[in-house]
Amino acid sequence: MDWTPTSPIRAFDPRFSWGEVPGAARYAVEINASVDFAPGSKVCCDGTTIATSISPTKVLKDNVYYWRVRALDPDGNAGVWNYGGSFTKTFDKVAPAGPVTGTSIKNLRMRDNLADPGTDVDTGTAGYQTRVPVVRWDPVPGAASYEVQIADWDTGTSTCGWATADYLKKTSVPEWTPLGGASGNPVVWQGTLAQDILPAITPGTYCFRVRARAPSRITGT
Repeated sequence: MDWTPTSPIRAFDPRFSWGEVPGAARYAVEINASVDFAPGSKVCCDGTTIATSISPTKVLKDNVYYWRVRALDPDGNAGVWNYGGSFTKTFDKVAPAGPVTGTSIKNLRMRDNLADPGTDVDTGTAGYQTRVPVVRWDPVPGAASYEVQIADWDTGTSTCGWATADYLKKTSVPEWTPLGGASGNPVVWQGTLAQDILPAITPGTYCFRVRARAPSRITGT
């Protein structure tokens, strides 16, 4: 028996397989967060399968799991449980806590409405200057959405004001830009969604950061 990640190692999508049992009509599979397979810690799977492999239909939370399988004959008589050992489910974890090296969000960059990467309109000034800021990054395997946070840049201390930053947006695509004002396009600093309570982002110097979100609301860094 084995389990095989069917997507890149940054987000496990486990598949469990085993050898065919002569005379078996179907198989029962259990995945459990408890080594003693406590009923209250079972996370998968209800029912049975006629196949010799199975993939969970819901995303597992980050944890260590144990799994087992047993065969049932046409009359419903169950064989003994066969244990497949343990495995660790992780999502977007940076080393040493997980398998991702470097930063979790790869190729994070600024582009504009014309090119990727964008054009710095003032190369003589430190940082990236643009009137049409678009933040872009590579998709994270297993991510359902992303959080983008904006903070003021403190020129005196050369630091980002993350402690007081409250401008946070969620997006389902690996790209984000502030909304433009109706009378000022393509200058996109002039407004936000009407239902937002945060003030508009005005011209200035800012920092941004991004993190991925799993379907079960587990966050990476």
